[in-house]
Formats: sequence, C-alpha cells, structure tokens
Amino acid sequence: MGFLITSAAVLALQQLSEAADNRQRYAVLKKIGVDDKLINRTLFKQIAIYFTLPLALACVHSVVGIKVANDAVSTVGELNAAANIIVTAVLILLVYGAYFLATYFESKSIILKNER
Repeated sequence: MGFLITSAAVLALQQLSEAADNRQRYAVLKKIGVDDKLINRTLFKQIAIYFTLPLALACVHSVVGIKVANDAVSTVGELNAAANIIVTAVLILLVYGAYFLATYFESKSIILKNER
C-alpha cells in the first residue's frame, strides 16, 4: 500500500503541473462563455478519474494478495486479520482522499489565478 501513497503523490504533482500548463485553455473556455461550475465539475471529474484507476487496481491487487496470504496462514493455524486490514485500508483511503482533495483545490486555485 506504500506504492498507492507514492502514486497519489506522483498523480498530484502531475495534475498540478497540467493545471498550470492548461491555465490558458481554461481562460479561453471562460471567454467563450463556459461558467465556473462546469469548469470545476470537469476538473473534479478529470482528477477523480486519474486517482480512481490506480486505487481500483491497488484494491484488486490487495484483495487477491490478502486471499492468498490468508489461505497460506490458515494451513498453519487460525488468524483473523480482518480488523487490522480494515483499519489499514481506512487510513490509506483517508490519506489518498486527502491527496485527491488537496490536488483538486490547488488545481482549481491555479486555474482561477489566471483571472486575477
């Protein structure tokens, strides 16, 4: 799951640099009449897609890995790791979500900076 947090940081940096690069494009959209709500919604969806795909892949990978690990451990003895898995997953989702929200709000700020 450390890879997931690292990918969130890389995705955040990529999205922030793209927002800076695309400031002029968003300014043109505003000039032709696109309202802020639509731009914000589009930006949110774009960043959500970029963040959701690696998260989905990590979840599939983790489910398969945990299943194999539990099967291996069950041959030796009984182990209930569900509580630990849930706590870890929640913590990682909170950190990942924080990266997502910080990226969205900062990208929005970068794009709106062009108006001032």
